[in-house]
Amino acid sequence: SGFTEVKAPATAGSNTITLPTSNGSANQYLKNGSTAGTLEFGTLPAVGKILNVVTTTNTDEFQNNNTSYADLFTVAITPSASTSKILICATLSISKENNHGALARLVRKIGTGSFAAFGGGAATETNHEDNVWWNIRNTIYSVAPYTVVYLDSPNTTDQVTYKAQIKSTSSSYNYGVNHTVFNGNNLYESPTMSTITVLEVGA
Repeated sequence: SGFTEVKAPATAGSNTITLPTSNGSANQYLKNGSTAGTLEFGTLPAVGKILNVVTTTNTDEFQNNNTSYADLFTVAITPSASTSKILICATLSISKENNHGALARLVRKIGTGSFAAFGGGAATETNHEDNVWWNIRNTIYSVAPYTVVYLDSPNTTDQVTYKAQIKSTSSSYNYGVNHTVFNGNNLYESPTMSTITVLEVGA
């Protein structure tokens, strides 16, 4: 019961089509091979699809007044193709006295290379700094989550490691990560968390 029919073109002429030797796999399609008229099965590229997701959650309570960047925590992902993009969703919970500021950023390492700054803002004045992702100034009683979303193009299939870093713009004023600068024993000073989630997006 039932049949498959292949009709010749309405115009005169001869055409030869050679079918594949197998039935292919699920979700594949037929396409011309390297020789026109010789059909083969192909697989649709994973364009725009989420291929891999890695997340790191950090609850360490950190407070300091360093004026050079200090390391916080990392997340790593290995792209399946060099054309893949990495969608970064990074949230840092930061407390900062309402004087000077806390600057934070992500740095990136590809394979066995060194960490390097990337993304963030571009300095427009002599005292500004490039690659700042967060510039926070709130109160010693507040620890708020601040989220940055960034689409990265590492162009590699080596492991890509992202690391969060933070510093104060003045050694006279502390910042806090995941807890308030005041850091008292009050309900409103309960600690929080920070996260970095990276998603490989097929391109």
